[in-house]
Amino acid sequence: MKTRILFTVLFSSFAFISCKQETKVDETSTEVQQEEIKENPATFKVIFEVVAKKDDRFHLYFSEDGTINFPEEGSLWVDVKGNENSQEVVFEFEEDVIPTQLRIDFGTNRDQGQMEIKNFKMKYFDNIFEAKGNLFFDYFGPDVNTVTVDKTTSLITPIVKEGKNYVPPSFYPSEQALSAQIVKLTQTVVK
Repeated sequence: MKTRILFTVLFSSFAFISCKQETKVDETSTEVQQEEIKENPATFKVIFEVVAKKDDRFHLYFSEDGTINFPEEGSLWVDVKGNENSQEVVFEFEEDVIPTQLRIDFGTNRDQGQMEIKNFKMKYFDNIFEAKGNLFFDYFGPDVNTVTVDKTTSLITPIVKEGKNYVPPSFYPSEQALSAQIVKLTQTVVK
């Protein structure tokens, strides 16, 4: 009988210790994940909140010389997971890179279909510029060869031509308006 009681106590202790160790591992992995998510305030960010129902890749071109010449090298790509709900697509520049103009291509997936632009935001340190909904069109104009837009609903529809290579829906900057907001955002920074 004593052996059975001793065995039960040892087994219960072992099970308790094992569970406790698992909890510690889970807490550690959560801490590591939280550290990886920390945002660097010293990087310029461009954030589009969109509804894109299928997986895709968005492409942000930028210039640093004030022109609308957008070289491929240095442009930024972000993978987008298809979702029925709106999601933020965040482009984060390298530290000390401040764009002067932007161009956005909303996707490479020719089957994407209609998307909705909910918000356009730029962030640098604690400064934020935001253009909600159809105010996006005050800062970007569509390439009418690649996309049609409904400015009242902020819906964009890629133009897909059968038998031809797919060209992503592109939006070019309204140069003065966008440039002015970037300057305002970056010149009032307290580091």
